[in-house]
Amino acid sequence: EELEKLERMEKASTSCKEILSNVEKRPDPLLQSTIGPLNPTWDRWFEGPPDSKGCCRCLIL
Repeated sequence: EELEKLERMEKASTSCKEILSNVEKRPDPLLQSTIGPLNPTWDRWFEGPPDSKGCCRCLIL
């Protein structure tokens, strides 16, 4: 039964091309479409104190 299903299925390359063409047409909702942060106050979480010199300013690192 599974072998019969495999024989009837279209080739993977055809399916992949179809998926890629559909994905490329739509913008990614998780990526920003604007330049810069949407919320400027968000940057403060990644900036160190104003007098920090020569060290990483990212609080996460």
